[in-house]
Order: sequence, then structure tokens, then C-alpha cells
Amino acid sequence: MNLSVRVSIRAATFAATLALALAANAQSLRPAASFDKLYAAPGAAGYLGRAIAPTRDGGYILIGEQSTTTIDAVAIKTDGDGTVQWQQLYRLPGHSLDGQLIAQTAGGYVAVLLMDMHTLVVMTLDANGQPVWQFAYPTGGAIGALPSSIEPTADGGYLLGATDYDVPDLFGPLWGVKLDAQGAIQWQRAFGVLPGTLHALPDGGAVVAGYKLCTPQCVPWIARLDADGRPTWAKQFRLGTGNAFAQSARPTADGGIVVAGGYYDAPGSATSHALLAKLDLGGALQWAQGYAGSPCGAGVGAFDAMPMTGGLLLGFATGCSSGSVAKTDANGTLIWQDELSDTRGQELLTERYTPTRDGGFVATGSLGSLRLAPRLLALKADRNGQVPRCGGVSVTSPGLTPLGAAALVATDAPIVTEDTLVVPVATAIVATPSSLVTSNGCRL
Repeated sequence: MNLSVRVSIRAATFAATLALALAANAQSLRPAASFDKLYAAPGAAGYLGRAIAPTRDGGYILIGEQSTTTIDAVAIKTDGDGTVQWQQLYRLPGHSLDGQLIAQTAGGYVAVLLMDMHTLVVMTLDANGQPVWQFAYPTGGAIGALPSSIEPTADGGYLLGATDYDVPDLFGPLWGVKLDAQGAIQWQRAFGVLPGTLHALPDGGAVVAGYKLCTPQCVPWIARLDADGRPTWAKQFRLGTGNAFAQSARPTADGGIVVAGGYYDAPGSATSHALLAKLDLGGALQWAQGYAGSPCGAGVGAFDAMPMTGGLLLGFATGCSSGSVAKTDANGTLIWQDELSDTRGQELLTERYTPTRDGGFVATGSLGSLRLAPRLLALKADRNGQVPRCGGVSVTSPGLTPLGAAALVATDAPIVTEDTLVVPVATAIVATPSSLVTSNGCRL
């Protein structure tokens, strides 16, 4: 699979969702510096940033891939200005490794890699990026699973969410796995929603989001799980007669759940709208807001909503862009919105946005062209959504506009679950210091 195909996997999830529906009808509280950094090394065919997260010391942790004659995972720890503190390359001879997700833990980090583009590997790291333990979780088949989340849990373990593609459907169901502190599986289960996300709740449970296959109507589905991964409640949310879908559900600091997704006004409609909704922990609807996008074909849909200082960070895609971001207040009122692009003819691909405690965000992805191999990009925006003013990466408005309250109607609807039998396999990934060179993204 070439680099451009791998880059498009995550962005294609939203586009494929629209197509399916149409076919059916710990950072410091001080203001952090904004920055724009590129990381690359001579001789490498390209780099791609997959995920970035703030760390408790005020810096950031990134993970992605290096593409040369092999594909290897790379992790970078920076300070609050994007200056590298350490960097590690992770290699498994005879296999490709694509770094997908990373999160900070009490003593280091937990990461998810894709081995050979279809087998999930979970690896814990110490504070310097050295592996502590690592296991592959082979789901079988030629396609395997694509990870969507990895999160530490209150009991010292980890919650892994993935889309399991090894089924005959166009999309596989959500696959959830609870690991203990050493990587042993405590429970594993497939859930009858797609594409699906899984996020940990403070009580040791989790919240599931996805939607029912469009037969004939696509319907958002949200479920709350107990500490053993069993549903305590499950609800479908209908919005008129058009197709609708839920892409993400996350807990909020006030004890609720925020849901991101999209919907169509009526059967046969070709233009979607973004959806943002708030539930309580019992699944009762507190409010729902709709948003229209710029006039670019398929419309707009939200793929994530992340609680942040001062409100929510809403990730969405339009017919013009595979990934944009907006900040709203706690009730869904738009504060600012960003679409990132490069003004020098370079191709800027944004893989992931993450909120920071100062009210801004960090983003990672790649910047490249036919002339220049892709370099790993890390970018920090300030609390107003602004990036360094240097004429390189520019911020424009993607044209998201509020539509007002959305009339969601909830009904109890049991979610289908199925226990799975994946067996962890120990791996022997080797970490070596990387040699990435930092450059200012404002100057190629």
C-alpha cells in the first residue's frame, strides 16, 4: 500500500460514510506558544504524523511513520515550543509498523501500531520512549482492524477501540478490548454499530457510538457499558425521516456525554449537515445543534467532539476538505473555526487535532509535494485558533454555519454484542534513537 493510500485511510472514513448513506438514501494552564514545526531526515521517502497529545510537563508526544525501504513507526517527545526532547524509531524486522495512536500514562505512554497494515500492536513505553511490553492482537483475515482509540483506565489498564474489517460487510463493526496493566485481555467484544468509537468513562465503563446499517434508514446508536463491557443502556436517535449517523461519543467534565455526527434533512437528500448533541449519563437528550457547511457537494459531517477549556473542539469534514476544526462553547455555539492549508503549493494533510488546556489545539499530519518528500508536521494553535503568522500554513474559515436546534428523538434499542476470541501474541519491536531534523514550518 503506497503512502498516499495510507494517508487517505482515516480521511476516507467520513467520505465512505456519506457515500453509504446516500446509497441507502496535562499541560500548563499558562498560554502556550503557537508553533509550526516539520520533522524529517535525509534519505527518507517520507514521514506522516498520525497522532499528537499534550503531556503533563507542558510538552507534546507525537507518533507516526517513517517510509524508506521499510515502514517504521516513529515517536517524538517535544517541549511546549515543539523542540525535540527525545525521538525513537520502532522497527520489527520483516514487518511494516505504522504508528497510529499514543496517550500518556502514569509512568510513560501507551501506543497503538499497525503491523503489516492489518494487525494491531499495543505497546507501552517508559518516559524516554523505550518499550516496556508489547503484544499483537491479530483479528484474522487479510484486512484486519483499524484502531480508533487507546486510553488509560482508572484501574491502571487500557481501553482499545477499533473497527474490525474482517467481516463481509462494507464496514466492520466496532471492536472493543479492555486490557490490564500488562496487556492481558480482560474482555473483548464486537458491537453491532459501524464505524463506531469507544471511549472510557470515569466509573470504569465506556460509551459506544456508531450507527445502524441503512436498512432502510441510517440511525445513530449510543450505548453505555459497565466495567465488564456489557451494555447498561442503549438508545437510537432519529432525526426526522433522513439518514443520520453518530461518529463519536465522549464523556464531559460535568458528567454528560457529547456526541458528534451528521444527518440529512430527508430521504434522497444529497447534502448532509453536522450534528452536535449532549446527553446525560442515562442517555437523556439535553440539547442538539445542527450546522451547515460550505456548498461543496456532499455537505458537512462531524467526526469528533472533544471537551476542552472553554467548550468543545469539533472535528468535521466538508466536501472541500477532509478535516477542519471548530471551537464551540459548552452549548454548541460557534466561537471560531479553522481550515489549515499551505500557501506555497505544498500538500498539507491533517491527520488529527487534539485540544490543549489553554483553549487552543495541536495538530499533526504531513506537508509535502511532488518536489519534496512528505515531512511530519506538528502545529500548535493558540486559544483563538491562530497559527504562526509567517505566510506558510494559513488558516481560513471552512464556512460552518449554525442551523439551530436539531429535533432528535431517542428510543431504547438493545445493541447487538458478540464476544470475540483474539489471543495476544508477544512481539519483539526494537527501539533505536531516531535522527529526525527539525525545521520551521514557516520556512521550507
